[in-house]
Amino acid sequence: MQIDYFEKDGSLWFSCREEVFSRSGGHRIFRLSDKVPPQVVGRGAEAIRVYAERRVEREIGEQKRRAAEHDQFEQNPEFPVEVRYRGDLLQGRIVSAKNRNLVVDLREPYRGRKLIHYGWMSPDIFDGENSLKFSAHAIATAQGLLVEIYQEEEHRSVYQDTIALADELNDGRKVRPPFHPKGLRE
Repeated sequence: MQIDYFEKDGSLWFSCREEVFSRSGGHRIFRLSDKVPPQVVGRGAEAIRVYAERRVEREIGEQKRRAAEHDQFEQNPEFPVEVRYRGDLLQGRIVSAKNRNLVVDLREPYRGRKLIHYGWMSPDIFDGENSLKFSAHAIATAQGLLVEIYQEEEHRSVYQDTIALADELNDGRKVRPPFHPKGLRE
C-alpha cells in the first residue's frame, strides 16, 4: 500500500488508501490521513517513513479487523426481535443482513421467513459503518416483517384445505391468483 505525503497549512501530512474487492463483487475502502507530529518531522525522512508505516499498519489493520467482525455479524446476527400483534407475542430473529438484505425468521407462534432489500437511498440497516448494532429503523422493519409472516401463515392455516385443493387441481404448479381491483371481488 502506497503512502503519500503532502503539505497542509504548513505541516507535513501523510495519507494512504487501500481498496479491497470481494469475490461477491463488493468492495471496501480503508483509508488513513493524518498530520506527522513536528518532533517526528525534526528527526528526518527515515523517521517520518517509519512513523507513517507503523500508523498505517496499526490503524488500517484495526479498520480491517472491525470490518471482518462486522461481516461475520452481517452473515449470522441471530438478533432476537419481538412484537405484540392482536394479543399474540410474535417472536423471531434477524438471521442475516448481508448485501443490504434484512432477513427475518418468525419462530413463534408460526414459522416463516421474509426479507426486504434496503436500496441505496434507504436508511441504513446498522447504527453506523461497521457497527454491530441494528438501527432503530431496521428493528422496526423486522417487527413489521414478523407481522407480515404471521398474517400469511395464519391465512394458510385457516384456508389450508382450499389451498391444498387448488394445488391438487393445478397439478402442484404454483399459480398466482388473478388481480382483482378493489370492489370487484366476488
